[in-house]
Amino acid sequence: MLLVPLIKQSTDANLLYAVAQSFRRLKQFSQSQQVFERLISLHKHPAFYCGYAGYFKDMGDLGKACEYFDDAIKLDVNYFDAYYNKALLLQEQKQLQEAISCYLIAYRINPNHAGTTLGLGQSYSGLAQFSHAIALYEHYITNNNNNDQIKYQLGKALLDISAFEKAKAVLQECKVLFPKNRIYRLAYITALESCSLRDNALEQYRYLLDDYPLDIEIHDRIFQLLWQQDSVDYFFEYHKAFLQNPSDKLSLEYARKLIKVDELATAKLILECYVDQVHGESHAYIMLAHVVRELGDFQQALAILDVIQTKNSIDQDAIFERVITLLCLNDFSQAFEYAEILYSLQNPTQGAIALFAAVLRMSNRHHEYSQIFNFTDLVGVFDLMNEENADLHECLVKDVLTLHNSNKHPVEQSLRLGTQTQGDLFNSDIPSISAFKEQLSISINTFIRSHSLGPMQQFNSNDAEIFEYSASWSVNLKESGFHVNHYHNTGVLSACYYLTTTGVTDEGAGWLQFGQPELSRWLKLDAEF
Repeated sequence: MLLVPLIKQSTDANLLYAVAQSFRRLKQFSQSQQVFERLISLHKHPAFYCGYAGYFKDMGDLGKACEYFDDAIKLDVNYFDAYYNKALLLQEQKQLQEAISCYLIAYRINPNHAGTTLGLGQSYSGLAQFSHAIALYEHYITNNNNNDQIKYQLGKALLDISAFEKAKAVLQECKVLFPKNRIYRLAYITALESCSLRDNALEQYRYLLDDYPLDIEIHDRIFQLLWQQDSVDYFFEYHKAFLQNPSDKLSLEYARKLIKVDELATAKLILECYVDQVHGESHAYIMLAHVVRELGDFQQALAILDVIQTKNSIDQDAIFERVITLLCLNDFSQAFEYAEILYSLQNPTQGAIALFAAVLRMSNRHHEYSQIFNFTDLVGVFDLMNEENADLHECLVKDVLTLHNSNKHPVEQSLRLGTQTQGDLFNSDIPSISAFKEQLSISINTFIRSHSLGPMQQFNSNDAEIFEYSASWSVNLKESGFHVNHYHNTGVLSACYYLTTTGVTDEGAGWLQFGQPELSRWLKLDAEF
């Protein structure tokens, strides 16, 4: 505070800048702004404008921050820090194309700057432009073979395009350089799994578990690996951790997995033990209510939910479970009242929509139901192939089947007796998949533009591509394979393309059915379409 009179009179640029930045780091923002204003009124240097832009970023005024970065660029069109820091800001805001534009200029000014290479590569990857990211990383490593973060990002990008052997080699270098780095070790193990070296992967996971005995992600990965190997002990590590630390959040993950494989009685014991030791954990009570209901005790499930309801009347997960339980009790009036709360929220989830529709259908509110689910208008069949791409289908079948390298269906998904590809299928740089994605996008755009009502309203845009893919994958059913009834909670529209149709019959085997969200084992709804 003794410096304040001196600051008000000082014209020394370095002093003013140091004080302004010090106030900023101390979060004394009013004083910081006053000093910055004096500084830039006296000295027109891009560094000072960049510093002031950082102040506005801290304050959450991102528009002002960008303005001051631009002012710095006007003062010096080759000022690296302005381009780089503006790119970082844009990247944080997921404005990736704009971030790339700024990163490219920064890269031209200083091609050996590691941060620029990282940010530009990550932005490319964020837009699924993996080939650009990989080329960028490899060029940097060729000239500067000492940056583990860039090697790690290269390994990740190689995994994204299914270049597993190359990814394994790169990520092994990171692991060797930093043997205690959890992130590098996990990425390396991912590469081992992708190369079908599952025994090696399991061994590495267990070494990692020695350092992180209650790590949720590591336990999940070990479980998934053992599940895929058809091990009889896929819950071994979870149960071991539970016995040692029953009040850790890992117990909830253990219970969630038990629910997924329908071991409800064991899940109930785990959850009861947890809530006895950890009080006020809403999610644990919601899970317990779910299990108790699915075991057939509907009134007890409501009583458990009442514990949460008194504390937090707008817990969406609790309301969701309450509605299902009320439907099990045929209490359609209360079910409607609670389901409407979720449906009326801004941007309700697909789960909330499916739940509300089920309430309307079960309570015979057919007109209201038809306003949400109009299968006749919204379900269609499209022929994506034509004479110009007659060979695409055959290439697609061959290429996609090579990506099915698991042995069993994922425990978290609706698939039974089959396999599913990992990651986002449309991130692959396999030519047939890229060509199919392009053909599919044309059909989806045409479909969206031909529907102006209902869920299509949110796609109002003049852009050439008015949607983006939230997820994509391939399923390969084995004999007697099927999907349990489900809904997709990610995205708005869903579509499927049949690569092969072995086993489809006129009696309905292999057909797609609509109107069965499978909310509970106690609620059976016939297919409507």
